[in-house]
Amino acid sequence: MPRLKTKLIDSISELPIRQLKGLFIKDVLPQKFLGDLSFFHLDLPMGKGLPDVRHLKTEELVFCFKGSMVATVGNTRKVLTPGDFVRIPRGTWHKFETPSEGCEAFALFHPYLAIEPGADIHCAPGISLWDDAPLEKVGPGT
Repeated sequence: MPRLKTKLIDSISELPIRQLKGLFIKDVLPQKFLGDLSFFHLDLPMGKGLPDVRHLKTEELVFCFKGSMVATVGNTRKVLTPGDFVRIPRGTWHKFETPSEGCEAFALFHPYLAIEPGADIHCAPGISLWDDAPLEKVGPGT
């Protein structure tokens, strides 16, 4: 397997940002760097949220390290604060909201999940995360 060219030491602030609805996403590691695992930095500003979604093929682990958010996984609702994490089994409906303050978190997906139209991110009928335009690239280190 060829080695991927990547910096051994990097800064979250220097990574390119993509926006999906109100969520700002940074790919922490290049695709397939950790094999079949995705690793993202998520920034969800205060007052934002995403619709209920589920992943039919991937499991997700979200670790809150700054601020707080309300995680709803299936029928369970919990406020996550720094140091808390939630595991989301494949096929489970879930959403995250930030009613009182913003939140930064790391998200791990297995197997690999690309954040793009056609990915294993499913919403309820009539709801879409994807506009007609591709993900907005906000730029590095904003």
